[in-house]
Amino acid sequence: MSKDKLPYVYVLHFSNPVGGRSSHYCGVSHEPMTRARRHARGTSQVRIVEACHEQGHQVYLSTIIPVPDRKSERMLKRSKNLKRYCKFCNPDNYRKRVKNFVERELEKYSDTEHARTIRQMMEVFDYE
Repeated sequence: MSKDKLPYVYVLHFSNPVGGRSSHYCGVSHEPMTRARRHARGTSQVRIVEACHEQGHQVYLSTIIPVPDRKSERMLKRSKNLKRYCKFCNPDNYRKRVKNFVERELEKYSDTEHARTIRQMMEVFDYE
């Protein structure tokens, strides 16, 4: 991943749980739309997404979150509750959850240029 571009965490929503368990996938990319297209086509080389396609389920891009670094993706994955950040599963509160998550992550960076850029992107994505 490039150091000069802002990373984004994205959440994918599966139309049906894969293997009876997983309904979401979380990844990180500097170009989330390009990455999401690969997931949607089944060419992303991510096993759980491939399994979703093999089972005939649909893959939807749910949420894109501007983040300070790749560690933010790990934090989100460790939460084991991606549906809180999914606009399909949590339409009333996902924006609030995303905003709170990003604000917690930005506390590490205080008032840097990177943090200001992320706050601007939060407005673009309508999480403010």
